[in-house]
Amino acid sequence: MDKPDSMKRTSDSPVILAYHRIGNAYPDNGYTAVSEHNFKRHLKILAEHKQVVPLYDLVAALNNKKLIPNAVAITFDDGYGDFALSALPLLEKYNMPATLFVTAGLIDSGRGFWQDILEDVFLSPRPLPGVLNVPGIPGSFMLDTAGSRLHVHDELGALLKQSNYSDIQTIITEILIQAGLPPDHPSPYPVITGAQVKKAASAKNIEIGSHCLTHANLNYLGPRQLDREMGESKAILESLCLRPVRLVAYPYGGKGDFNASAMRAAKKAGYFSGLSVSYEAIHETVDLFAVPRRIVRNLEGDQFLYWLTGDNAHIFDLMVIGKRMARMTDYLRKINPE
Repeated sequence: MDKPDSMKRTSDSPVILAYHRIGNAYPDNGYTAVSEHNFKRHLKILAEHKQVVPLYDLVAALNNKKLIPNAVAITFDDGYGDFALSALPLLEKYNMPATLFVTAGLIDSGRGFWQDILEDVFLSPRPLPGVLNVPGIPGSFMLDTAGSRLHVHDELGALLKQSNYSDIQTIITEILIQAGLPPDHPSPYPVITGAQVKKAASAKNIEIGSHCLTHANLNYLGPRQLDREMGESKAILESLCLRPVRLVAYPYGGKGDFNASAMRAAKKAGYFSGLSVSYEAIHETVDLFAVPRRIVRNLEGDQFLYWLTGDNAHIFDLMVIGKRMARMTDYLRKINPE
């Protein structure tokens, strides 16, 4: 089947990589963690096969309707603490530029990202009640099998992704209490601290960008909420970095996760460009507020090179992610025998 024109790319088309966590990559329900070992291999491959450039340089060239041949830009989303502990030392070792998109409202947060807490509760050896009742959500959730734990995790995750930050925190707290955990139970993956943001901002070749304020799905926000997500995050980060924050990456980043209103809010807040997540190729005519990036999976060296340079990255990703349900169910059965 032929690809749409928007996904067709040449061998030297620019690519923007979107990493998330560097560290423990199992069970990694969301397929967004990359082991430190594989990240090292990725950097070596990039040094050998690509021209790694700062993201801002790549976007500035696009602003002039130009492409930097064979260019790759490295980005990190969310703002996990492991960026400072694991990724930054390796980027400095290999002299690689990168942009870190930080969720400004979660800096120094003791709780962390709700998605990671949800995974920690349902996709772990943790004993759970047979039935879960969440105020504000109709019906009961059965938790008596490995498959049901995964199903409830996925259903709650989909509902929370469409909710506002305050409601998410209330529901997560209730889930923790029913699971027999303290209401302030933290994510197993700490978020970045203010001191770590400052350290990253002062490092050679590292730029700090915004990942908005609360990691909200921008598609569900009104104009005032969008202005707050864009403007307040920019102000917080600029006060820490003591330099302009020029770029924003939309949380989640897919076509259903932001819209024209979010793009207008980004322009209004003074960003130079907005980054999305898509398999679309980067062309000279790309919208500067919907520049596509590829999420990087925990791929071994040869797989990463094929994924990076081949013309079927989207098919390769679908094959990997398509195994998620069976892989996670098998994992849960092993750690929670029925």
